[in-house]
Amino acid sequence: MQGRIAKIERNAVSFGPGFRTVFTLAGCPYFCPLCPGPAARGDAGRALSPEEAAYLLIPDDPTLRRGGGVTLTGGIAADIGYAHRLLSLFRKREYHTALLTPGFYPEGAEADLIALLQKTDLAIVSIPFLTEEDCRRFTGGSLTEELAFLAFAEDAGCAIWARHTVIPGISDTREAAAKLGRLLSPYPHLEKIELFPFRASAAAEPPFSLLPDCPEETAEELQALLL
Repeated sequence: MQGRIAKIERNAVSFGPGFRTVFTLAGCPYFCPLCPGPAARGDAGRALSPEEAAYLLIPDDPTLRRGGGVTLTGGIAADIGYAHRLLSLFRKREYHTALLTPGFYPEGAEADLIALLQKTDLAIVSIPFLTEEDCRRFTGGSLTEELAFLAFAEDAGCAIWARHTVIPGISDTREAAAKLGRLLSPYPHLEKIELFPFRASAAAEPPFSLLPDCPEETAEELQALLL
C-alpha cells in the first residue's frame, strides 16, 4: 500500500494539543476556498508506504511523547484506507492521533470512516459554511456529511474540536454564531469551538479574495457567545 504525502510539517502548534507532526495527504477532491492545506489538492507529493511515513517520525519521537502527537489532514477522504493504516501505526507507538478535516467523505465510505475514527483520539472538524447550499456551492462537500461525521466521531469516542472562520457578510453575525452553536449542540464529546477571523490573503480566488478582512474583535465577540 502506498499513498501520497503532499507536505510534512514539524513542531506545528495549531493542529491539536502540544507540538505536532502534521501529514498533509494529497488527492483532496474538495475545493474549500479557505483550505489551510491547499497543497493537498491534486496528486503532487511523495509516494510513501505507511511504514515509510511512520519511519519519518523517528526524529520527532521525543517531542511527540511529551504532550504532542501526529495529525493527518488534506486528502483523507481520497484514501481512507491509507489514513487508517497510518493511524494504526501511530497508535502502536502510543502517539496521540488527530484528524483535521471538514468531515466530507465519499458516498459509501461510512464503514471505512468509522473504522478510521476508532483509531483517532481527536477529530478537529473545520466547518466552512453553515448552510447546505453554501457548502455544496463553495466546497463541493455537504453540511449533512459534516454532521454525520461528527456523529460518527461521537460514537467512536473521539474528542471533538470544531472550527469556523468568520466571513464578512456570511457568518459575522450573532445569528450565525447561534446557528453554529445549534448545529454543534448534539455532540457531548465536543470540547471546544474555535472561531477565526477571515483573512482575504488566505483565500485562493474570488469572490472570497475580494472580501474585507474580519476584525479580530468581531470573531472574539462571537466566540464569547459560544463559551
